[in-house]
Amino acid sequence: MEVGRGVDPQIYTEMIRPLLWFGFISSIVLLMIVIVNLILLYKRKRQLPRMMMVMYLMNVIIGIVTWILIARNEIPREQHVLDATPAFQLIVRSLLTCCIFIPYFLKSVRVKNTFVK
Repeated sequence: MEVGRGVDPQIYTEMIRPLLWFGFISSIVLLMIVIVNLILLYKRKRQLPRMMMVMYLMNVIIGIVTWILIARNEIPREQHVLDATPAFQLIVRSLLTCCIFIPYFLKSVRVKNTFVK
């Protein structure tokens, strides 16, 4: 399959496969955090704001690690199948989300009054 797409199998083995595994594992971790957050939300637990902040920070960390994994690969331009620009845009979006919602969860009176159990 890799040869049909013009990707050298050695490049796939050395560079793309670790990136795919990191993406798979990080998606599983984020899915587990989201499920825990949903349970905390419906039970109105006091731990929800803290867990939401953890989720937002994990998104930033995963975006940074993904960007580093893509950018560290030295692939010739004609065989370059990875572009670091979308990963960098993900970092920027995740940082903006953190800048909006983490202070909200820390300072909001509504959050403090809702999650009291």
